[in-house]
Amino acid sequence: MKRSNPSCMKICWKMLYPLLVYEGIGLLIQIFFAVGVSVKAMMGSNLADIMADEQAYYAFMNQILEAFYSNMYYSLIVSAVVTIPLLCFFMRRDQRARQEVGVQAVQIQVPAMVYPLVALTAFAACIGGNNIIFSSGLMQMDETYQELTQILYSAPMWFQLLGTGVIVPLCEELIFRGLMYNRLKDYVPVKWALLMSALAFGIGHGNLVQGVYGFALGYMMAYLYERTNKLWVPALFHIVANSVSVLITESSIFKVLYINEITVLLSGAVGVLVAMWGMMTIQKVLPQSESPQESGQYTAW
Repeated sequence: MKRSNPSCMKICWKMLYPLLVYEGIGLLIQIFFAVGVSVKAMMGSNLADIMADEQAYYAFMNQILEAFYSNMYYSLIVSAVVTIPLLCFFMRRDQRARQEVGVQAVQIQVPAMVYPLVALTAFAACIGGNNIIFSSGLMQMDETYQELTQILYSAPMWFQLLGTGVIVPLCEELIFRGLMYNRLKDYVPVKWALLMSALAFGIGHGNLVQGVYGFALGYMMAYLYERTNKLWVPALFHIVANSVSVLITESSIFKVLYINEITVLLSGAVGVLVAMWGMMTIQKVLPQSESPQESGQYTAW
């Protein structure tokens, strides 16, 4: 895509504003939920008596806070649902802008066997990444992560599989791969776009545990997007990885992996090895092609 030498500030804004839109919508929805919770709590209470009694006041405020936190996960999912159409609009607009300057979408036939390989790789990467990090003790030390998990796993499992497993991954793929990664390639070489988008994906999770895990998986997903030119490929990877995380936490399906420290570490190492094998196999199966940056083309949906 033709560069117009914009300022560093404009480039940063172009990279970040889709994420800021998502966060802003999330904040507005959380405020809406907070107001609703407060109004509901006040409807069945005598405010004069509550304000006159300090103990009753603190009990009332705790009731509101507990109700707010219990609904925080749902507000997160609603914000993702609301944001997805806007992100699709931004991505379509970017594609039209590239077409106007003669940059065409890359058309690559992705072999059918790539999709089960991607799912297997995501499964292995999730097991490997989570178990290695768990064995390191990082999860236990990161208080921010501990607080976040209480929110993320507060809903029924079926809703977590829908929200964390499907809706949030689709939203994040549009932000970090569909928009940010493609836009980075307008200004930097592919290898730097891969690293920078993965770093942004890790930092965007807001805690050390998910930051490390997110950076590794973010790089893998950006690479898959680069090699296949199909956003559905990293989206599938993301959906499988998140869904497995939910099942590990909320069900007993994988309890055999967590019998003791040895099984955790061993399953983590096997997961990492299988994920590496999966990525190498996918690379061999996919047709070789020149970089879209070098051929005047861009990655599409």
